[in-house]
Amino acid sequence: MTDYNYCSRCKSNPIDIDLNLDNENRIENNPGNTNTFNPVITVSPCCCPNNQQPPIPVPQSAFRAIKNNTSQSIENNLELVTFEIEEFDLNNEYIPGNLSAFVPQQDGVYLIRASIAYTTNDPTADNLAALVIVLNGDPTGAGNILEVKNDYMLEGIQNITTITSIIQLQAGKPVQIYAASREPGSISSGLLANFEAARLATLSTIGNSPIINSLSRQSNLTLEELQKSIF
Repeated sequence: MTDYNYCSRCKSNPIDIDLNLDNENRIENNPGNTNTFNPVITVSPCCCPNNQQPPIPVPQSAFRAIKNNTSQSIENNLELVTFEIEEFDLNNEYIPGNLSAFVPQQDGVYLIRASIAYTTNDPTADNLAALVIVLNGDPTGAGNILEVKNDYMLEGIQNITTITSIIQLQAGKPVQIYAASREPGSISSGLLANFEAARLATLSTIGNSPIINSLSRQSNLTLEELQKSIF
């Protein structure tokens, strides 16, 4: 039996086609990519284009977390919202509890979404509640505010505020959700308070990629300016 050359990278099977011409013409998977008989028929030695290393699959990235059974008080200063119960985390990128941070493992474009259900301590007061997507765990740092959403709340009504954005992120940069309210109140626990993300596309290199340009275009609002814009 012929000792064929297998591709050492993709481990593809060799090609062996008998033309049934008195065994004089035979196509074999050989290093030259052609048979040495007549007629000359070119064959591919493996499935790797130009014998290159096949790409390494990138793991899927998605997570979702909700608050536990304890409500969280919020006032007019930006505070980190915690989501203690992790429902799923495909790529081991979410840190629950006091940090409640999503830390992507790959550079890419991500969908970030969060919701809270908020009730004021004074049921007769109208209110504004805001959610902020923050990078690097510091809403005071330049460029760390990625998205802001505020909602007007009528008196006596539990308001649900949701923030959603598609953002280019670098691996290792934590993303967290902060909240503030004009009137003191609390974030309800359970499914109405949730934080989730999923990667939509992967960027294999950064260099001069859109990620760098995107970071330079992020909000440079100071915390004081941000709170003025919210309230």
